[in-house]
Amino acid sequence: MSDLPDEILYGKAGYLYNLLYLNKHIGPDTVSPDHIKQVVAALLQSGQQLARKEKRSVPLMYMWHGKYYIGGAHGISGILYMLLLVTSAILQSGRNLAHKEKIKVPLMYRWRKSYLSQTELDTLLRPTIDYLQGIRYPSKNFPSSLNSDSDRLVHWCHGAPGAVYLFTEAYKVGLIRGSEPAFAWRESGKPFREPPTPSPSSPNRDSNLDLPVLSSRAQHDKRVFGDDQYMQTALDCGEVVWKRGLLAKGYSICHGVSGNAYTFLHLYQVTGDLKHLHRACQFADWCFTYGKHQTQIPDRPLSLFEGIAGVIYFLFDIQEPNKAQFPGYSL
Repeated sequence: MSDLPDEILYGKAGYLYNLLYLNKHIGPDTVSPDHIKQVVAALLQSGQQLARKEKRSVPLMYMWHGKYYIGGAHGISGILYMLLLVTSAILQSGRNLAHKEKIKVPLMYRWRKSYLSQTELDTLLRPTIDYLQGIRYPSKNFPSSLNSDSDRLVHWCHGAPGAVYLFTEAYKVGLIRGSEPAFAWRESGKPFREPPTPSPSSPNRDSNLDLPVLSSRAQHDKRVFGDDQYMQTALDCGEVVWKRGLLAKGYSICHGVSGNAYTFLHLYQVTGDLKHLHRACQFADWCFTYGKHQTQIPDRPLSLFEGIAGVIYFLFDIQEPNKAQFPGYSL
């Protein structure tokens, strides 16, 4: 495994996604925890080794084809997002088990620590994520790679659209010292209970949509759910995509309009704000003019990531926006 690259499309992070996908959709023990732990450890080791070798001030760094890429497809944003997804997947599995077996919540935290310890979250992931926040352009977009001064790419593979997932996940897992996620109760002596269902009249909610729900405690203390700076960064990414995300380059999910539209579907699922759903629909409307605004022919015009297959996938996905997932990236 040490010979594999680390990134999403061709490397260990993409492999990790597939393991999590199998466990989610087939069964929690389809892939053994030990195997997942090995992949997580390999990613952390690779990132630390390169950071030390290059004498970087950040604890984790990754390279692909000679560049320190930042984006979702080939860069550090996608890798860190996968590492955080491990934490979320384990917490959700623990939540389901705790509810089913009526057991106390601390079991969930033991599951969490079997993959990523709190020390690793605090000393490796958080400083690296904070570092990424600091290298944004004044426009709030992200560079395609370190030392790039060209603020022009707004794709899932390079730029703000791929980074939004990392920062919402950092917010959701409560990546702040001493905090715990909102979807797990802090009370160690009480059995798990589901958060109350919001009333149909709640602002920005539709009774027919299964939107994310914060616990009542998290609504009063946002630090339980995560650091607000991460959520703000994700929202800033959304604004970048709204202003600059209708691309003449094409319609694909990798580096086109349909991939950028998933930014809004994701923000809608996290926030429940209908503004983001409206924006996703506007980008979908653009996609119905397939070929009209395109200045380049994709190398693989029928494929999922570069061609019309991905656009069709997105147009099906948006019909159930609360369930939509960027293929091969979000769970």
